[in-house]
Amino acid sequence: MRLLVMLLLAGISYGVVRVVMILTGLHKTELQQTGIGLAATFLRVNLTLLIGALWTIPAGVAIGFNPRLARIAQPLAQIAASVPATALFPVVLLLLIRIGGGLGVGSIVLLLLGTQWYILFNVIAGAIAIPTDLKECCSVFRMQGIQRWKKLILPGIFPYLVTGMVTASGGAWNASIVAEYFHFKGHIYTTVGLGAIILRLATRAIPSCCWLQR
Repeated sequence: MRLLVMLLLAGISYGVVRVVMILTGLHKTELQQTGIGLAATFLRVNLTLLIGALWTIPAGVAIGFNPRLARIAQPLAQIAASVPATALFPVVLLLLIRIGGGLGVGSIVLLLLGTQWYILFNVIAGAIAIPTDLKECCSVFRMQGIQRWKKLILPGIFPYLVTGMVTASGGAWNASIVAEYFHFKGHIYTTVGLGAIILRLATRAIPSCCWLQR
C-alpha cells in the first residue's frame, strides 16, 4: 500500500513538473489565450451543468417517486442516452447554423447532449433510494411543496446528485474538445475555449496526409 502511494505521488509530481516546464516555455500571449480559453470552457461547463440540473432534478424525482412512470420513462431515457452525443453533433450544428446561432451557444447544447443523462439517472436512483417510511412521515405531517423538497427530497438525493454532477462535469470537459472545434463539410466552426485550443494544436501537429489515411 505504501509503495502504491509513493508511486502515485511520484506520478503526480512528475506531471506537475512537466506542466510547469510546458507553461514556462510559453509566450505571454499564449498564456493569455490559454487562460481565456480555460475560463470560457469552465463557464460553459458549469452553465451546462446548471441547465441540465434544472430539468433532470424534477424529472428524476418524478420518475423515482412514481413506479408506473418509471416503467415507461426509464427505458425511453436509457434508449436516448445510448445514442452517442457525437453522432448528433452534425445535426445540431446544421440546425444552429440555419437559425443563425453560433458555436458559442451551440457548444453548450452539444455539451448538454452528452452530460445530462449522468445527472438524470443518478437523481432517479436517489429518489428511489429514499425510504418509504420517510415519505409516509412527510405525508402524515402534510409536508408539501417547498417544505417537502427541503426536508425530504433534496437531502435524500443529495449524495446521488453530487455523484451525477461530478461525472457529468468530467464528461463535459472531455466533450468540450469536440464541441468547441468542429470540422464539417470543409468548414471549421470554432469558439473560444480550451477544447478548441487543444484540437487546433492537435490538427496542426498531425500532417494532413495522416488524417486522410485515417
